[in-house]
Amino acid sequence: GTFLLALAAVCLVAIIDTALGAKPVLVEFLIVGPLIAAMGASVSQTTVVALVSLLFAVPLGLSSDAFGSAEHLTGVLAVAVVGALTVAIARLRVTRELNAARLRVQYRVARVLAEAESVEGSASELLEAIGKPLGWEVGHLWVVRGKVLQPAGAWTAPGVQVPDFEEATRKLTVSSGTGFSGQAWANRRALFLAEAIAANNFLRADAAERSGIRDGVAFPVVSGEDCLAVIELFSRQVRELEVEMLEVTDDQEVLRERIEAP
Repeated sequence: GTFLLALAAVCLVAIIDTALGAKPVLVEFLIVGPLIAAMGASVSQTTVVALVSLLFAVPLGLSSDAFGSAEHLTGVLAVAVVGALTVAIARLRVTRELNAARLRVQYRVARVLAEAESVEGSASELLEAIGKPLGWEVGHLWVVRGKVLQPAGAWTAPGVQVPDFEEATRKLTVSSGTGFSGQAWANRRALFLAEAIAANNFLRADAAERSGIRDGVAFPVVSGEDCLAVIELFSRQVRELEVEMLEVTDDQEVLRERIEAP
């Protein structure tokens, strides 16, 4: 992806600079990597590329007579400044993309629920409305019924095949505090898959591994002190989840009202 392309660009500049030997250094060209990253990589990935570029910039002059010269120091400074700017650019881009996705989620959820007779009957469309704009690939809706969570529907993105994971989900009985969705229910907050795995409380871990599931989030739909439902979203790629999911879970009003409706 963009991240690997940016790192490759940094390495290529470093190799060319080293090969030039005593000729003028090309330190300033290391900014190419962070600039590439800022156009499509995540904020953390852009930060990594910027730091790698800066780390390369300092010793590159050792292979030539320019180390410590004004030219070399100016190049290092340029890499540092541009690196900081590209991280800021990446953050602005991600924020803009998130805001656009958030609006799409709000619109699609409202439209699905307006046309649906019940939440359970539109679960697949609802999960797609939330998951697709944010790049998720698998979703489950669990509705609280007494002391257990009951599966109300599932969704998988086109082309995604995770039969073992779906079968394990259908067979699952979830109580408060048990498993991934049960922990989100008990804690009344978004729970990330890494947290459940660290607590050895992801009951579908083997099936998820066989299906290539690498990341996920479960978040409750809460009304006052009561949890009405839990939504799970999964991906076969590692995601940056924190800001994204906190933004999404703030926008549950329409869904909450529909689940509460008799």
